[in-house]
Amino acid sequence: MTKRFYTFIIVPTASSRLHKLRLPVQVMYILAAIGIISFFVTVGLGFSFTKMAFKVSDYNALQAENTELKVEKKNLEVTTKSSLPSSLTSKHFPPNSTPSSKPTNF
Repeated sequence: MTKRFYTFIIVPTASSRLHKLRLPVQVMYILAAIGIISFFVTVGLGFSFTKMAFKVSDYNALQAENTELKVEKKNLEVTTKSSLPSSLTSKHFPPNSTPSSKPTNF
């Protein structure tokens, strides 16, 4: 039984010597399979990277919104505390404490 080969002729320059590369058909099938597997792995990694990039952008948006809400909460606490009458503030809240700093036990 004769073996089948693919022959590649490599010509580096016009004046240099020709090089022959003979590869068996089985090697070509193996290289094709490796190429196809590599293609699908690369596509899968690309989708995974894109999915992670969307998650990171959503996380950053939530983090910015959280920071804005913390600032707004702090501003509301300051305006509420300053708008309360002093008799009410000293009666219900001891010095150096705010309503949100006490833990509530149920």
